Amino acid sequence: MRIVLRIRTAPEKCVVRGGWPNRRQAHVGASLLLPLALFCFFLCAWRWSFELSWTNDFLVKEGVLSHWQVWFGGGALLQIVAVWLARYAEPGPRRTPGAPTARAQEPPAA
Repeated sequence: MRIVLRIRTAPEKCVVRGGWPNRRQAHVGASLLLPLALFCFFLCAWRWSFELSWTNDFLVKEGVLSHWQVWFGGGALLQIVAVWLARYAEPGPRRTPGAPTARAQEPPAA
C-alpha cells in the first residue's frame, strides 16, 4: 500500500534584481526626515544666535552638540538623505539593468 501526500504551498516571492522595492517605506522615510532636518537647522540657528548674544540660553551647554556646525551638518545630511529617498520613491518606469532604453523614432529623411 502506497500513500501519496501532496502539500500545496503559496508561490514563492522572488526578488527581482533591478526592481524598485520599498517605495512606500522610502516615501515615509523622506517624509519623516524633512521635518527632522528643519529641526536641526532650527537648533543651528538657535545656537548661532546664542553665540551672538541674541538669546539667553541654549539647550546643550557642553559637548559635541553644543556647536552650531554640528547641527548644520546634521541638518544638511538629513536633507540630502531625504531628497535621495524621495527620488527613489517617486514613480517612474521600471527598467532592468542592462536593458536598452526606449528611444523616439526619427522620421526618415526625404
